[in-house]
Amino acid sequence: VNTFLTTRAVPKDVKLRVHAYFEALWSHKRGMDEHTVLDSLPDFLRHDLSYHLNKQFLDKVPMFIGADAVALMEINRYLVHEVLTAGEFVVRSGELGRSIYFVISGSLAILDEEGEPTVNLFEGSVFGEVSILLNIPSPHSIKATQTCDVFSLSLEDYVELQQSFPSMRRKLLRRAKAVYGTEWDEWSETSQASSSNGVATAAPTGNRTSYKHTSHHRSSLRHDASEARGEGHHHHDVHDT
Repeated sequence: VNTFLTTRAVPKDVKLRVHAYFEALWSHKRGMDEHTVLDSLPDFLRHDLSYHLNKQFLDKVPMFIGADAVALMEINRYLVHEVLTAGEFVVRSGELGRSIYFVISGSLAILDEEGEPTVNLFEGSVFGEVSILLNIPSPHSIKATQTCDVFSLSLEDYVELQQSFPSMRRKLLRRAKAVYGTEWDEWSETSQASSSNGVATAAPTGNRTSYKHTSHHRSSLRHDASEARGEGHHHHDVHDT
């Protein structure tokens, strides 16, 4: 890695970020590249092993609580386990999202327009879904404040997966409306306007109070996990029956 970075004259700050990533990856994976192992296996064995490796993480994502084994095994085929290093921007305001992320461990922060953290994301939180669901640029930036484990679901895989599990979109929409409130309504209007024009438009920031909560509201989105767990009592499968 050092030779490659030096040969390509990579700036020092980027070098440090690359090294930080590999150090985090090493501590999480203990030097084992599980993708190499999985890719060497036949499909039927690769999927079973991948499910076994990810099951402990799937159980931590409220969106999937209550889903049966068949549904989880199918969903697992599309999820990518990623390690995010502290200090890195995972989502940037104004950029079109390409993935939905499910937080397994660690913490991230939603930033306001001045780059200040306003809402914390912890285990069980979901982010990146606004841009995907509404087809608008992300209305906020999100930065890892600790090294995180996440599942990512690409836009293409989300579109394919929801054909088998249409209720996933409904659960994501229900959660997003509950979490973002009136801001979601603003973004929905932007989505409708951009759809009528045939283009994606920057999400509105309103009166610049987006995510500017008072001190007793600034804690986190842990309630999101609790709310999702409550849903689990009523939905025993991810897909429709």
